[in-house]
Amino acid sequence: MDHQQLLEILAHAWKTLDASELVKCIHPDFQYDSQKVFASMYADEYPSYITGKFKTIKKHGSKIEVSIVKDNYFGEGNMIKLVQDENTVAYLRIKVRDGKICKMDMCMF
Repeated sequence: MDHQQLLEILAHAWKTLDASELVKCIHPDFQYDSQKVFASMYADEYPSYITGKFKTIKKHGSKIEVSIVKDNYFGEGNMIKLVQDENTVAYLRIKVRDGKICKMDMCMF
């Protein structure tokens, strides 16, 4: 899959709060970094992390708005914009290798 197709799968996962298709798209050398998480996560940790995160969001009834937007910060390609409960904004950027997501960063800008 290409970058845009993987972004669409990622966006769908956040819209539905269902990680089942997303975790199939994780490269074995995957690394996740977030400005809100102090340590990197890897392919063996991320599926349970994101599944648990989605369960918590559902449990608390948070509203997540998801859109694919142009990445103006890095100047090329697109990224995911997440707005939680109409005020917390975060952006997800991915890198792709061998048709899978090998790197994901959650940033506040």
